[in-house]
Amino acid sequence: MFKKKNVKVLKVGDRLVECCTIKGLADILGKSRDTISRYETLGYFPLAPLRVGSYRYYPVTLANRLKPIVAKFPINKPPSANLRVEVNRIFNEEKNKLCQQERNPQ
Repeated sequence: MFKKKNVKVLKVGDRLVECCTIKGLADILGKSRDTISRYETLGYFPLAPLRVGSYRYYPVTLANRLKPIVAKFPINKPPSANLRVEVNRIFNEEKNKLCQQERNPQ
């Protein structure tokens, strides 16, 4: 179950972005924190788009977009190349949104 305590609102540029910790991402995706860390280590997930100190944060919009894709990951096998491309595309789109928010505050 997703817990609000794993969510923070971070200021990116002049905008506020609702973000979750790696544990919050795991909760949204229905995976364990260790599984998300393993996905990063194995290159299935890029690194978190936001870092504050030693903490990694993922926009909640990213987590919600990843959920249906991660649900297709096979158990005990690497995800297909198509799924990995889709995950990377979503990470890049969300990262670009954050960069635009920093450059073009409203």
